[in-house]
Amino acid sequence: MSLAQRFLALQLGLVLVISVVVALVMIQQTRSWVTMRAESVTRAATSVMAQDPFVRDGLTATDPTARLQAYAHRIEDESDIDFVTLMTPEGTRLTHAIPEYVGRQYVGDRSHALAGETYTETETGQLGPSVRTIAPVYDTDGSLVGLVSSGVLLDQIAQESRQQLPGLALIVAALLVMSSLVSYLLARYLSRATNGQAPEALVRSQALNDAVLAEAREGLVLLDDLDRPVLANARARHLLDMPTAAADAARARRRRSVALRRRTQPRPAGTLPASIRGLLDHRRVFSDQWCTVGARTLIVSCVKAARDAKLRVLIVQDHTELTRLSGELDTVRTMAAGLRAQTHEHANRMHTVVSLLELQRYPQALNFAASNLSMTRDLGSRVTQSVADPYLSALLLGKTAEAHERGVDLQVLAHGEIPVSSADPSEVVSVVGNLLDNAIDAAASNRHREEPAVEVELAPSERAGYVHLTVADTGPGVAPEVADSLFDRGVSTKPAGDSMRGVGLYLAQHIAESWGSRLRFGNDAGAVFTVEIPVHDSARDAEGDDS
Repeated sequence: MSLAQRFLALQLGLVLVISVVVALVMIQQTRSWVTMRAESVTRAATSVMAQDPFVRDGLTATDPTARLQAYAHRIEDESDIDFVTLMTPEGTRLTHAIPEYVGRQYVGDRSHALAGETYTETETGQLGPSVRTIAPVYDTDGSLVGLVSSGVLLDQIAQESRQQLPGLALIVAALLVMSSLVSYLLARYLSRATNGQAPEALVRSQALNDAVLAEAREGLVLLDDLDRPVLANARARHLLDMPTAAADAARARRRRSVALRRRTQPRPAGTLPASIRGLLDHRRVFSDQWCTVGARTLIVSCVKAARDAKLRVLIVQDHTELTRLSGELDTVRTMAAGLRAQTHEHANRMHTVVSLLELQRYPQALNFAASNLSMTRDLGSRVTQSVADPYLSALLLGKTAEAHERGVDLQVLAHGEIPVSSADPSEVVSVVGNLLDNAIDAAASNRHREEPAVEVELAPSERAGYVHLTVADTGPGVAPEVADSLFDRGVSTKPAGDSMRGVGLYLAQHIAESWGSRLRFGNDAGAVFTVEIPVHDSARDAEGDDS
């Protein structure tokens, strides 16, 4: 049973119980009201008859019954009184609603009346249970000449109470219908709000959501229809510099307190950075938008939380993490390209060697195999001896093989020994790999040159702790129309294809800036890119070890 169904059943049961209690209370109140009315009527009638001179004179007459019986019947017929009994001080009835009971002893308490008090009580007499009032009758000289009693039967009171039942039933029915309607509407609202789930399922979903929010590597922010954050995980609060949940709650309490003092409504806190709010002001949903928050560059997407809901989810990613993943992907791609190029080259060489052997040209086959082996060894030894960084040297070897496969001559020139980079290997691979890929593509696409070539030069920088890297190609160079925006995201001189363009140089520039360097470019028979890569300073490291 869903939460809404349970709520509806509970509410209907509660409404039914309340309706029954209200009905009983109203019936009791009606009965009490009718009884009080009967007491008031009998008390008034009895007091009037006790003061009536006709009654006083009749009680002292020779035949009081003959004079007073008709009087009593007239009172019973013309009022709500069921019976009127006139009696002697000793309690002998002089009148009665049933003539046979005249002359018999009065059934009831007479002590209060004999003491001079008008007294009302509930007694059971000859006609049954009744509400009656008894009062003394005094002569003009103050002597007690008799007693008068009038009453209303309880059966009559019950009948009057029953006459009120249709009205009471209508009130209870209206209360039941209105309460049931409100309960039904609330149950429908709960059903929509909880998607018809049972409480146990809601608890499990909440536990899962808490676990996902806590462990998610992306920042997640739930926004309402006014772009206000209503929920955010710890990662989002860290990336967007948002206050913690406890600080946010304390701030909300302070705002409510100030609002109450000023008698105004509290305004929601704008905890989102200005750059994020700027993105939200232009579009309700978007994907992969870049913005800067403090010292961080973030990739932000905004999607709907549900198909028909007004809530949206803001997904925030740190570009540093994406850069690391991109660098690892570039490394894998480089290794794959190098292996593919080496496989292709090896197959060509083996075909040539086999063909020479089949033609029985053994000296030529031996010389060809030895020359290619020597060239491969020379290239590998030259790079590995000059470049101490294993990741950079592996990248250069792989790119050399890939360039050779595409008909581009890639030359690596190292001036002196190049130390190991102090930067993250994935960042070095990402920056250098992007520059080499662009250079090889540019050189290979410029078919009007006879010998497409790429030159990589590594030399110590004038800045301590850096190595100067230059990548030059024989391509068409950087077009003037994109020179000012070359490092902006989405800007590329390559033709649009299936893969996303204009990201490599953008990421490379951001990585270089995190190193305290910058990518620079120029045109000299092709494009020339330079950057300074941080490396370990052996002298500085030695001083650190000595200290």
